[in-house]
Amino acid sequence: MQREETPSSYHPVDGQFITALRRIIADGQITLDADTLTTLSTGPLGTFRAFDAAPLLNTVSEIAVHPNTTAQVASIVSLAGQWQIPIMPYGSGTGVMGGASPIYGGILLDLRRLDQIVDFDPISHTITAQSGTILGDLQNYLSEHGFMIGHDPWSQPIASLGGAISTNGVGYLASKYGPMGDQVLGLTVVLANGSVIIDKNTSKDSMGPDTKNLFIGSEGTLGVITEATIRIYPIPECFRIVSFSFESFSDGYNAILRMQTLTTPPSMIDFAEEIDLDHDYPNRKITLHMAFQGSNEIVEISIQKALSLCAQYNGHLLDQSVSDEFWNTRHDTATSYQATLKLPLAERQKRHSSWRKDYLHVTIPPSQILAYRDACKSITANYGSLVTEWSIWGRTEFFSFIVGEPQYDDGHSHSMSTMIDELLLTAVQFGGTIEYCHGIGLKLSHLVRREQESKAPLMSLIKRSLDPNHILNPGKLGYDYPPPDAHSPLSTSVGK
Repeated sequence: MQREETPSSYHPVDGQFITALRRIIADGQITLDADTLTTLSTGPLGTFRAFDAAPLLNTVSEIAVHPNTTAQVASIVSLAGQWQIPIMPYGSGTGVMGGASPIYGGILLDLRRLDQIVDFDPISHTITAQSGTILGDLQNYLSEHGFMIGHDPWSQPIASLGGAISTNGVGYLASKYGPMGDQVLGLTVVLANGSVIIDKNTSKDSMGPDTKNLFIGSEGTLGVITEATIRIYPIPECFRIVSFSFESFSDGYNAILRMQTLTTPPSMIDFAEEIDLDHDYPNRKITLHMAFQGSNEIVEISIQKALSLCAQYNGHLLDQSVSDEFWNTRHDTATSYQATLKLPLAERQKRHSSWRKDYLHVTIPPSQILAYRDACKSITANYGSLVTEWSIWGRTEFFSFIVGEPQYDDGHSHSMSTMIDELLLTAVQFGGTIEYCHGIGLKLSHLVRREQESKAPLMSLIKRSLDPNHILNPGKLGYDYPPPDAHSPLSTSVGK
């Protein structure tokens, strides 16, 4: 993978820059220790899943800075722009796509000290918090006041609010509340020139384009989110989970489609066909977990309708203990990841690359899901690869699967990266996108222009307008690729 077009002469972090930096923040807010910088620069994306971009994971930031306020962030970013030094916003470092990999060195902008709750408004059903606030801490605070956040990913105990917004993450309750971006009312953002913009915390206005949407999902490439106001929700009177087994993936998926016609559709959908290959004959388990919430009466009626509907598609109700175990262990992956942080760095890196599979999360029009799944079966078969899980998570268009390393009959490997690209670009052919859950980061940046097609020149224009010196998280989201050819209507502007 080639690096994107960026300024040919980023300035190194030298003594003169550090002297200027010390006029802004204290020595205790600056890290130059090599071991600490290496640890901060190393995330969950291992060399195997990074494929051709793997060599870029070895780059380490030259310095880490730890601001306490939006004003300090603005001063640091402004200084980085003046010195032409790349700067990478860092939330909690849990992203699995390499979005926090400092592939050009420079400054690691550690936002973890921006972790305060700024305002809680139970009447307006909103909360304002700094971007380094951990989602789990936010949830714990709200639960004491009878509220909850609508974003509940597996990483809730360890992921930051700013990271969730920057990747527009998806959680277990997306069926009802949508992805993280749908829950954002207002943002405070530092631009590449050090200026600060603040959105009003209203649900709707008619004052032109909604600027906050520029930064939701932009992974720190257009601005640094330092504060956010999000919607919050009263803890429901009743919350119940029911689980079903199905005889085929298509039966379960068709049941989910029908479920959307209910007056109160599920607030949580987790549907998976898991294939255990450790047997002479693959053992398949097809399970649907659904949650319903609201008043006791509404939940009971909804569950009875779900029972009837699933039965029409050969669904069999599972014991409540299955549902309880699923829900109670949904954050265990985060706990496991936290445990790996205590391991020596070399051991962590080894573990991140030892799993010889990849997980893909694509958005496909619901009418095309089953056809796309069949296409994926053909592609993986051609590569001699096996899919060990097919799933729907959150919404009927959110399709995920886990695919193993391809092999020749003689045991030699095909190109895993080539197969993954083919699977993702096939999703685009079906009218979908290449990722819905974790962001693009470093891992999928090379596919962005092919996925966005006609929109790519506009995105490059926005990037060059907001960050003309390419200092904000360069090399991510594909915005820094060379400008499109002269046939593009935006080519003249984008190339300037």
